[in-house]
Amino acid sequence: MLNIPNSARLAMRHVQQTRKGKQCALFHELSPSPPLPDLAQTKQKEKMEAIKKKMQAMKLEKENAVDRAEEAELAAREANIRAEKAEDEIRSLQKMIQSLENDLDRVQADLLQSNTVLEEKDKILHAQNTPILAFAYRVSRVCCHPVAFGFYKSSISCKLKRTLSKMTTLQQSTLLEVLKKKMRSMKEELEVAKEAAEEAQARLQEEIRRREESESEVAALNRRIQLLEEDLERSEERLKIATAKLEEASQAADESERIRKALENRTNMEDDRISLLETQLGQARLIAEESDKKYEEMARRIAMLEADLERAEERASLGESKIVDLEEELRVVGNNMKSLEVCEEKALQKEEAYDMNIRQLSQRLQEAEARAEYAERSVQKLQKEVDRLEDEILLEREKNHLLQEEVESTLKDIQSI
Repeated sequence: MLNIPNSARLAMRHVQQTRKGKQCALFHELSPSPPLPDLAQTKQKEKMEAIKKKMQAMKLEKENAVDRAEEAELAAREANIRAEKAEDEIRSLQKMIQSLENDLDRVQADLLQSNTVLEEKDKILHAQNTPILAFAYRVSRVCCHPVAFGFYKSSISCKLKRTLSKMTTLQQSTLLEVLKKKMRSMKEELEVAKEAAEEAQARLQEEIRRREESESEVAALNRRIQLLEEDLERSEERLKIATAKLEEASQAADESERIRKALENRTNMEDDRISLLETQLGQARLIAEESDKKYEEMARRIAMLEADLERAEERASLGESKIVDLEEELRVVGNNMKSLEVCEEKALQKEEAYDMNIRQLSQRLQEAEARAEYAERSVQKLQKEVDRLEDEILLEREKNHLLQEEVESTLKDIQSI
């Protein structure tokens, strides 16, 4: 009930303030107009506008320089990232080249060693007048060399030794050609890796040069920004001094000009003021009529709000009656809760009895599980014993089989004799 009169008071106060504001505006319009600026004031204003434009241009130039500096820093970061990637590529290529060179040196050393051994064996075999065996021995040394065949295992090299006696001269020559091809391919890979390393080094140098250029550009932009900031501070100080002087001069000129114009206007503009007052009076009456209409509309709204408030109070009374009914239902529910608590106590007693039975049954279950685990352990022991006996039987069978083979071989030897 209190909010509605307050809103009405606020509406009336707003209407009164609008009336006072319009009346004040009318009286200000009736007051003498300010004097026109003379030549000195126009020059000072032009100077101030030029200073403001210069300051705005300096601010724009500073912002552009900051943007360019940020772009240069971003480009420098990107160049650093590209340079790091190029360095990583160069390091990986250098490692690859080093590994290839190590492999090549190792292959060449092993090949040289094998050639020296072959030459010694050739000399020995030539001294014994067995050139065919010398050639076969040379081919067997080359074929069984671990570097020439990609570091094969010892078992494969032994098999090649056993089968070398059955190889033809064509197969032996193909093996030598394979060795030569592998050496040529390793040299080609080494050259390709060196070329890639040189290209990566060139890219790295280019990225380093770009990074240095971007860093120098950033430093130049930072110096220029500092100079612009210093110029801006100096221009702001000069602007403050100029504005203070301009305000003092404009105040003095306005005061003298206002006194002169006031004396002239009081003698020449009385008729104009009367006509203007009449027109303003008509406007004030129109404004008063509009405010009266607004007041009537606000009164109608207040009456409607009061009717809404009465309906809300009726709904509140209905709600209070519902609250009383709900309290009665809550009392009934409380009685039901008490009866449920009694039932819950009985249920808890039954639950305790059930818990005792469960504990007893779980104890029995644990005992049964212990007995089962003991039985499983005994079964596992017996199974291990059975496995051991089976292994012994298999060993005895293998021994028996070997003995039989030895007996058969001895019999065959006897028969052949």
